[in-house]
Amino acid sequence: MSATNFILTAILVLALIIDPGAGNTFTVDPSTVSLVLVAAAMDAKGIEPLVVSIKEAARMVAVSRAQFYKWVRDKRFTLIKVTDRRSAILVSELKDYIAERTAASKLKAAAPPAPIAAAPAPERPPPAPS
Repeated sequence: MSATNFILTAILVLALIIDPGAGNTFTVDPSTVSLVLVAAAMDAKGIEPLVVSIKEAARMVAVSRAQFYKWVRDKRFTLIKVTDRRSAILVSELKDYIAERTAASKLKAAAPPAPIAAAPAPERPPPAPS
């Protein structure tokens, strides 16, 4: 990513995270700005992030945010407190989850098909008395 693209990306992202305040003023959470700028710089250098937001984590594993929050409650993933107001998920846990699911899918695909049980023979009526 060129320096110009980096600056334009940073400006666009900052514009997206600005919350309208009272009247004509705007407030920006400094922790959000710093996290966004660090993420943009890491992306520009090709450095992989160590943590991602819940929204991003859910997108990465193709589930809804609600489902991902259930997984966090069920202790499937660890929620890391990044700042007082921000939490994140370890990318390494997401990679482990994908690796487990991939291995399970391969095992299931490689297993021979289960034999089909024969249908029970129909019962014959008792012979009629003669």
